[in-house]
Amino acid sequence: MIEEVFKESEKYKIEYMKMQEERCAIDIIRMREALQKEMIKIQGMKDEVAKPNWRKITGDIIANEIELKTN
Repeated sequence: MIEEVFKESEKYKIEYMKMQEERCAIDIIRMREALQKEMIKIQGMKDEVAKPNWRKITGDIIANEIELKTN
């Protein structure tokens, strides 16, 4: 009987760990997608700052970031 309970417990642990691994994998994929979007956004900002009107663009970027954070 003890062996049966132990086997059932082990089976439960294995299933639980598989579920947790899947959740982590999904979270990592979502984080990666979010980071890729941020990298595209940052690259766009970098390109804008390299232009002649970089001071105005920099001010606009900072204002947009502050607005997003306050909302």
